[in-house]
Amino acid sequence: MHTLRFRLRYAAAAILWMAVTATAQSGERSVDLPTLLRPGEWTQIAQTDARYLSFNIEMAEITGGEFWAPYDDPQRRRYAPRKPVDLADPRLRRLARGLSPAILRVSGTWANSTYVSLPGETPHASPPPGFGQALQAERWRDLIAFANNADLTLLLSFAASAGTRDALGHWQPEQAERLVDLTLRYGGKIAAVEFINEPNLTGLGKLPAGYSATDYARDLATFRAFATRKLPGVPILGHSTSGRGGEVPPDALFAASSGLVDAISYHFYGALSPRCAEYGNQVSAAEALSEEWLARTDADHRFYAELRDRHAPGLPIWLTETAQAACGGSPWAPTFRDSFRFADQLGRLARREVRVVAHNTLSAGDYAMVDHRSMAPRPNYWMAWWWQRLMGPQVLSGPDTGSTPSHLYAHCLRGSQGGVAIVVIVPGTEAMRLKFDRRAVVRTFTATSLDARDLRMNGRRFVGDVDAAPPAGARVAGARTIRLPARSISYLALPEAGNAACRNANDAE
Repeated sequence: MHTLRFRLRYAAAAILWMAVTATAQSGERSVDLPTLLRPGEWTQIAQTDARYLSFNIEMAEITGGEFWAPYDDPQRRRYAPRKPVDLADPRLRRLARGLSPAILRVSGTWANSTYVSLPGETPHASPPPGFGQALQAERWRDLIAFANNADLTLLLSFAASAGTRDALGHWQPEQAERLVDLTLRYGGKIAAVEFINEPNLTGLGKLPAGYSATDYARDLATFRAFATRKLPGVPILGHSTSGRGGEVPPDALFAASSGLVDAISYHFYGALSPRCAEYGNQVSAAEALSEEWLARTDADHRFYAELRDRHAPGLPIWLTETAQAACGGSPWAPTFRDSFRFADQLGRLARREVRVVAHNTLSAGDYAMVDHRSMAPRPNYWMAWWWQRLMGPQVLSGPDTGSTPSHLYAHCLRGSQGGVAIVVIVPGTEAMRLKFDRRAVVRTFTATSLDARDLRMNGRRFVGDVDAAPPAGARVAGARTIRLPARSISYLALPEAGNAACRNANDAE
């Protein structure tokens, strides 16, 4: 169905193609890739999941409660109360559907201490001892309906706070069983499960005082026995850790838990937002397009890949939570400035065969793809929207650029036989010139400033509609030079590339 929808949209877009020339600043210099590009000859180098680009909804959005306060909070709080997200909102549903197919991860710090109520259970005035908040069965029913409406499968994590433990402090699966039973009862589709959200950060995650890697391995073994019985065939991810340190560092968790997971999962934030400035690791808006900032995702992937190779060789890797900065995102996270990090991260990690990248979040916090107040899509939403329509799971080698710096990422074109899709990111102040041997459909995104929250496509204001065919304004370039302006992100489709690796691409999905 998704492929048919793409073909119909692509056909509609073809009728409306307009020869719009992308403008560049007067006197802008250009960097040329050295050779004629022949995408039909590029080879496949990696494979992602068909639902590679996925996203999170925080458990705090489902239950309601405190979450990261907006920067315009009059009390200048770190956390502020927020109402539960309206999962029946037609616009939010359409926006989620626009990003399908995807995996919806429902987790976050608050999930570690959420009590799961049974259907018909009288709501608690306050959560039971050992828990921080309560999830009503009706709210979970609404979440499942939301996911199914948008063609989203689920990635779940489970509570592990004091309320889930016996007198010896050992984790018990009763609360996890409730959540799984409710999910299956309401027709949810579970793609994978994680045990605890960020078990290396024991204090933040509401784990017992003195919790150790040995304790975690014991509890994970109990969880694995439960999940294997309850959800046969569903992969168990581990260890959902963030960063490289914490009270129980990731390397200790990996060493203690060898053989207990089916895939490696980790979280990556390149910095902390100003809300958590006292902990350091800050990044300025001026650094947002720097190579050092863009490459940080490589360093953390390398760290976790090395842990995988030592303790769980051969297992696939999932990045199950990532965004511009932890603690809700910096003030510039909702702007075009962060789209360079977002698009580049997707390209880099696909080349490293990361199976899934789940952005945090859909509509909560400054790092969200959708503004939760206005329901307006932010620039990162449209970067994701175009990725989902064009970039298939087969990752291609791309050109040999020699010593020329390049942020060019190639995949098989989704919904096409033999076609190629390319993302080209130009973060610097020089334009880039490319020359292809085949016709290319070019959509170049810029903004009136890096801090804008709306986009221009090929020089014209971009007005996207998640329910419509791809909007008009694409320019069609034959076998000639294509000039991409400085500080731009371009999506290119070459449906006539004739790439052998992409001829059966749709079958692989």
